[in-house]
Amino acid sequence: MNAKDWFGVVVRTVGLLVFTWGAWYAGTAAAMRMGITEPRLGPFAGLKDYENMYLAYGVTGMLYGLYLIRGAPFLFEFAYPEVPQEDGPGSKAETKDQVPKST
Repeated sequence: MNAKDWFGVVVRTVGLLVFTWGAWYAGTAAAMRMGITEPRLGPFAGLKDYENMYLAYGVTGMLYGLYLIRGAPFLFEFAYPEVPQEDGPGSKAETKDQVPKST
């Protein structure tokens, strides 16, 4: 495997972790709406509209996680830009098609 493949594995693994984090927040928001639990600790403790904040964190995390799991094409283009090949004299593209002269 080359560096680009390993980068893809790391991006997809991080995407799985971010998706799981988002699903946990969305599930907690659903539990709060049903009255099963309430926040005591964390970033939203003591706030009025904490269910919506948990839900926003959860949905955002799940969407971003799905983007990373799907391969994050814009991130790959930034990390590994395609380098245009030269078609000038002496380039591999030109010398490949030439037949050697016989003497």
